[in-house]
Amino acid sequence: MNRHALRRTLAAALVASPAAFAVTGAHAAPQVLALFSTDRPVALACEGGTCRAEMPTLCLQPGRRAPQPGRGYRLAEGQEIALVGRRGDGTEMSIPLGHEVAITAARTHVSVEMSIPRALIDKYGFEAAGLGIGEVAAAVPVADPDDLRPQTPDETAWAAREARQLAAAIVDREPDRMPAVRLMTRMSNALPAGDADALWASMVADAKRDGVSDAAIGFARFTYDLCKFKTANGIVATVGQCLRGLSGDSMEYLNEDLEKALGSGS
Repeated sequence: MNRHALRRTLAAALVASPAAFAVTGAHAAPQVLALFSTDRPVALACEGGTCRAEMPTLCLQPGRRAPQPGRGYRLAEGQEIALVGRRGDGTEMSIPLGHEVAITAARTHVSVEMSIPRALIDKYGFEAAGLGIGEVAAAVPVADPDDLRPQTPDETAWAAREARQLAAAIVDREPDRMPAVRLMTRMSNALPAGDADALWASMVADAKRDGVSDAAIGFARFTYDLCKFKTANGIVATVGQCLRGLSGDSMEYLNEDLEKALGSGS
């Protein structure tokens, strides 16, 4: 089945699903979020006993409210992500993670912070580590006693399966803007670095080897140069902060197509 046929089939199923239009109030549980696939591991920054990375997301339930920053999430039932690490001898390992990952909303529905204990990295003797996410991963809000209209198991299961498959067809596989977001996400999480320009050049070279389009690399390069300009002129505090903000803007753009397919506004 080609991409357009998949979109039509999934969209029809979503319209037929009562859960797709379960509109809730201000004190309802927030949306299930799509966690977007990574092309290469995203670096973890460690401070004290915790290591963190910020990842792009989008809402999978337009009828529910966007999360407030700091709202707790968890991986959807049965899902895993990967801790990818390199040891001192150069060998690499990929460790599946589930409940070990803490997830909190960072900037409404466009990003989350994912964190793991530093002890987990030390356990495997990793000198450098990052997170890898496969396609069709989703994050579900942790139940809160203050949620007057909590998520039901059927709602979260529907969002993490059918809605997430539609997001994969529309957003994960989008050929230009999404690869640019992945590149900016890897860069923003790798900063600060001793030589940011050298790091950027290395990431662009990796992207070219991975077959990322010239349009995507050009968009990401323009964004990086803009963020350097804004930082040098005191418009933003850091290049990483700027990249995260502009990545969020791109996710909002991608969310428009997804919302149309889901049949409601977010």
